[in-house]
Amino acid sequence: RFPSAACGLVGIKPTYGRVSRFGVLDLAQTLDHVGPMTRDVRDAALILAAISGFDKNDLTTIPAISPNFDDIENTNLDGVTIGYSENYSEDGVDKEIVKATRNVLKILEYHGATVKNIELDNIDSFLPAWKTICSAEALNAHSSFYPERELEYGLWFRSWLEHGSSVSSQEYIDASRQRALCNGKLRKSFVGIDAMISPTVIRPPHYVDDDISYGPMDDRRGTSFQRFTVPFDYNGYPTVSVPSGLNEDGLPLSIQVSGSPLTEPMLCRIARTYEKGLALTNFHPDL
Repeated sequence: RFPSAACGLVGIKPTYGRVSRFGVLDLAQTLDHVGPMTRDVRDAALILAAISGFDKNDLTTIPAISPNFDDIENTNLDGVTIGYSENYSEDGVDKEIVKATRNVLKILEYHGATVKNIELDNIDSFLPAWKTICSAEALNAHSSFYPERELEYGLWFRSWLEHGSSVSSQEYIDASRQRALCNGKLRKSFVGIDAMISPTVIRPPHYVDDDISYGPMDDRRGTSFQRFTVPFDYNGYPTVSVPSGLNEDGLPLSIQVSGSPLTEPMLCRIARTYEKGLALTNFHPDL
């Protein structure tokens, strides 16, 4: 979702197990999801339908039929309830992103959706556990190559694996407990709604210097930067990241539509309705 948001693209993170991870080098086995990045929601849905399904080479895949997106162009959202948490989606978030996200809600209401305010607080307190889980699982995934071939790794990822090697079993268990608590809080927030709207990131993309791109690991972004993505890595719920316009500097803004497991058809219909309502189907920067 970060790459999609930064590049003004649509990205789908499907339900965990919806798409096989076979052939993909793991980062973190319990957090990784495979999904499409495209120019619009319809293309993303078509690709997701094609790549979904059970794979005997990945036993975490779900034995479910591929999602049906035949209704994706139906913009009538009567009877659809959208959850929105003001504190979760707006506290510490860039003002232009908040404005764009609220505009999304207005468009969805215009098409018949009901927007319901939901409580979702203190999510940021669960985010540091991601670093513990992800780095430890990454170390395990790269055990065939690291540390024997550590000099072939870039400094950033090498330092990430080094951090993973310092994680104790107790720390991993504690982080997994935090993950479970976050999952429970999110599960409760989805009661009575069909989908949740939030930004994808807390601030617009920015230029990254070489020290951050290729240097050792650092925490300059802060865990709050992952507020809208990590919780759905934790619980495996599907999300769709959709462009929501440009800011004053011409950089892409993005919103995220999230739902319960296997609700990708509904999420894509909501995202497509908004996309068409804001005339984003031909959205691209001047080159």
